[in-house]
Amino acid sequence: MRKNKRGISPLIATVLLVAFAVAMAAFVSTFVIKKTKEFKPASFVEDSALCDSVTLAYDIIKDPTSTPPDKLKLSLAPGVTNTYLIEGLSLRNKGSFSIYKITINAPGQSSDLDFTKKLASPKGLTPSTSTFAKDPDPGFITFAFKRDPKNKNIKIVPWVKDPDKDPADPESNVVCSKKVLLIDPVDLCHKVFQDPVLSLANCAGL
Repeated sequence: MRKNKRGISPLIATVLLVAFAVAMAAFVSTFVIKKTKEFKPASFVEDSALCDSVTLAYDIIKDPTSTPPDKLKLSLAPGVTNTYLIEGLSLRNKGSFSIYKITINAPGQSSDLDFTKKLASPKGLTPSTSTFAKDPDPGFITFAFKRDPKNKNIKIVPWVKDPDKDPADPESNVVCSKKVLLIDPVDLCHKVFQDPVLSLANCAGL
């Protein structure tokens, strides 16, 4: 006995194709609108001539009158699981532009530090100066990070202002994402515990 097999009628097929096309158009337009809102013109200034003259470095704060002279301190954050704190580092501006802000991306942590507020200076961290010159307290700037074997480095991204634009204009903000300062907590830990035995015992878990 033959069965009467019927396919979808041309009308229904046309309706389905139109509905699919409308749905795809709505999805694409939503995606484009979202990306347009996220568009930041300042990002295209990254690593231009401005960022070529931006260099951020760090120094270990020292006190010649104490033993040991290094004020570097690495400790577990109180009341927080698997989170460490680094104190005793000073950030130094080796470039030609004032750094008014930094973004700190550490394993398990992300934060912004506004130098104009932290240093109480409208220009932020000016060239050839360090945060230690503004405040010699070893805990003045604290870096927090979580233990992550796959991502150990603390990344510090400097921000500068385009001198040709109004400082109040958001487009004057220039994020120098390729001028990142990398800090290896494990390397710092070995500097804290200079004795090989203590270094192995205290830094192995990082």
